[in-house]
Amino acid sequence: MWQLLNDWGSLERSQWFGEDKVAGLQATKLEATVNHAYEKVPFYRRLYKEKRVDHFTFDTPGGLAELPIVSKYEFRKSSLEERTASDTDLSSCTIRITSGSSEAPIKILMTPRETSYLMALRLRLFLAGRIDFTLTSDAPTARKLGLNVLLYLPDMIDNLWGSGYTVTTKYLDAHRPLLGRFIIALGESTKFFFDNKEKSKTVLGKWLQVTDPDSLESDCQDMVPVMLKIPEISLDQIKGVLQLMAPYSPSAANADPSIFIDSSIVKQLESEGFYQVLWSGT
Repeated sequence: MWQLLNDWGSLERSQWFGEDKVAGLQATKLEATVNHAYEKVPFYRRLYKEKRVDHFTFDTPGGLAELPIVSKYEFRKSSLEERTASDTDLSSCTIRITSGSSEAPIKILMTPRETSYLMALRLRLFLAGRIDFTLTSDAPTARKLGLNVLLYLPDMIDNLWGSGYTVTTKYLDAHRPLLGRFIIALGESTKFFFDNKEKSKTVLGKWLQVTDPDSLESDCQDMVPVMLKIPEISLDQIKGVLQLMAPYSPSAANADPSIFIDSSIVKQLESEGFYQVLWSGT
């Protein structure tokens, strides 16, 4: 939350900067961005070399005209690894996927810093009256800023999904013992979450890059309904996802939800008494 408030405060202050200060700030950020792209991102390093771009010369906004234009085709045919900076902490990133309305969707990564800045920018526009509403995953911060939370998904949707885990049928058949151990670990970690609230909040805060106690408490409460004691997915949940996908993928409208679920390992553990022993006394 503090990073979000800091970014929002910076945007509030920068609106009063004079022309010279704005130009200087733009030049500094442009130079840093171009140099970072060359030094850390394989895709841009290769592109700059192919186009004979001298990345040391971009110290004024006018230098933007010298940057090579990247087409969707070029970006799409590159791998995610090639487009990702080498010093990125992948475990902290949020995955975003473009709509794919024009061509195939593109997967991109957003660091916590980028996510915070985007949320701050939306709040800035909202509070300035430029937009009527915005989306945020941090409801406590929105309330602290005096905003009204109109819709909150955990309060609206029954059987709201948490994180999901998927594998191919081929992988499932070839690695059943490994996947069995993974599901056992998932059950044990879920038990830990319910039995050790404060330690769980510490782990969650490190993962989400959140330090504000109110935000952490809210995040924990949001996780309670999706941390299943027995990790079984219902057909109704699959149907709900397929209905959401139908406008963008017509084949999803008539898809059989049962083909997306294999609960055989969970059923085996259940029949062996794993979950009964795990949750006994609770």
